[in-house]
Amino acid sequence: MRGYNYPHGARPRPAPAGRRRTSPLYQGACQPWKQSAVSYTVRKKTPCTPPPPSRALSSFFLLPLFLLLAVLAACSNSAGGWIDIDTEDFGASASITSFEAADVSGWDIAIAAIKAGGDNKNYVITLTGDIALDGDSAPTFGSVTGVTVSLRGEKTLSLDPVGTTGNLLRTGAGQTLILRSPLEGRGDNNASLVAVNGGILFMRAGSKIQNNTTTTGTTGGGVYVDSYGYGSSSFTM
Repeated sequence: MRGYNYPHGARPRPAPAGRRRTSPLYQGACQPWKQSAVSYTVRKKTPCTPPPPSRALSSFFLLPLFLLLAVLAACSNSAGGWIDIDTEDFGASASITSFEAADVSGWDIAIAAIKAGGDNKNYVITLTGDIALDGDSAPTFGSVTGVTVSLRGEKTLSLDPVGTTGNLLRTGAGQTLILRSPLEGRGDNNASLVAVNGGILFMRAGSKIQNNTTTTGTTGGGVYVDSYGYGSSSFTM
């Protein structure tokens, strides 16, 4: 072949009839032909495939990713960094009692346990089903103080449209309610959907207070905060 110096003056013999002769340069890559001392041996042609990436090259590109993950992990544990929901709601290393409520019965069990559980406790109620309750004018969590209750889950807690009107949730003195779930009212209610009477209400990611209309009274349809006779009350969104 013109332009190629063959070793020891040897030139390849012509390929068998009907077969295409391939340059030795191409043979070195995919080797469809193999030269022997006597003749060519025809091999089945296979497609050229690039060699696998070097491990050293892969490590070079993965190293920045590992460093980034390490930085994120460090930030998540530092002051002002990202923290999990439990830490945000209750503080670090808090003791928490958790309940799941899929229906009215599950809700009633959780509320009864909180009322009887004593002061200075932390609770999580996770809604695993949509629940419709009667309205009420009494504190939801009874008379215990120093309690914090975090209501979570994507399901909705609502006022029963054919049940008793009133507050869906109501905090008493020394009680904190943290909302992370949607709340639904009714169009013919006679009270705000949530009442804060001497307690603290936080609305955080995932929470909604919606579709509640009061036909009487002056408390408004969403949240009513009242400190008179109850002590300090606050509402933070």
